[in-house]
Amino acid sequence: MKNENGITLITLVVTLVIMIILAVIGTAYGTSTIDAMKFQNFSYQLEQIQGKVDTIHEKINLGDESYKQMGENATFSSKATSLLTKLGVSSSEISDYRYFTSKDLEEDLGILNLDQEILINFKTKDVVSIDGFEYKGTMYHRLYNHNISSNTSDDNEQPKPTYQYVTDGLILHYDGIKNTKSGHSETTLIWEDLSEKNNNGTLTRF
Repeated sequence: MKNENGITLITLVVTLVIMIILAVIGTAYGTSTIDAMKFQNFSYQLEQIQGKVDTIHEKINLGDESYKQMGENATFSSKATSLLTKLGVSSSEISDYRYFTSKDLEEDLGILNLDQEILINFKTKDVVSIDGFEYKGTMYHRLYNHNISSNTSDDNEQPKPTYQYVTDGLILHYDGIKNTKSGHSETTLIWEDLSEKNNNGTLTRF
């Protein structure tokens, strides 16, 4: 009887340990998945804004200056100027950035339901999230391959370029927003390959 009780107790302890390990693994996996989904949503929001900015940039090249009435000049916000300086933007370029609240994004760019404060340089097509998003120890403020992130583990560390796409063995890279190497175009018939392999696609209008 004692032997049976002893075996039962050992079995119970082992079972509890296994259950705890599985619970910890499940929690960690669930948290990781949620973080990845939030980061994907953050990137998608920036893609929406980038598409609008690319379109406005084309209009600027045609002489349109209505963008100057959008948002506020970034220099009025010490938080904005501090972030831009940290991201390597020179003091002379900071005045070219416009500051947008979520309300401004809706009224000026027609983008709904965004919960971000954004800085935009329409001349260079640079889009910067003020609050950014921390993912796997790195704070992201810009979108994919032209993004510069400030690593939260060391404030003195130089900004690093970050990439959201796998590049090893990449044959071609088409982007629905950035459909040319210079940004978004609504008139081009050439869907440019961003992988530098020059596998461009020709669009046919039916």
